[in-house]
Amino acid sequence: MLCREIMKQKVLSVSGSVSVNQAARKMKTEQISILPVCDAQGRPVGVITDRDIVLRVCAESLDGEATAVEQIMTKQPVRCSPDATLEHAEKLMLQHRTRRMLLTDSEDKLVGLITLADIAQHQSPLEAARWLRELSARRYRVER
Repeated sequence: MLCREIMKQKVLSVSGSVSVNQAARKMKTEQISILPVCDAQGRPVGVITDRDIVLRVCAESLDGEATAVEQIMTKQPVRCSPDATLEHAEKLMLQHRTRRMLLTDSEDKLVGLITLADIAQHQSPLEAARWLRELSARRYRVER
């Protein structure tokens, strides 16, 4: 199965210059937890999640209206082609420990999004559980 067969095609995005508050309002209105951040040509340059807002704005007591998305976004988001197999997408998501991945065309323009839930729906329950466990496993650092 190919990524294009299960990807979400209507993906909202924002530019890096919008305020974090504007992005948060968009996330609330649309009931989403991630927004790709795209340049003027529609190429992803980052992503912002609800978790980014909490940890990088709220926890640091930054002004969400004065802080631009590009200041707190996760840069260089994981991406692959919509023509890639789900197996390839799974490997990339595991390698980069992400639950969401952007899909871009040959010109690197955003064309879709795949989530952990999208892939899990197309696996056997046993395989989905194994994959979720592996992706969710925390790597703890031992202090010496």
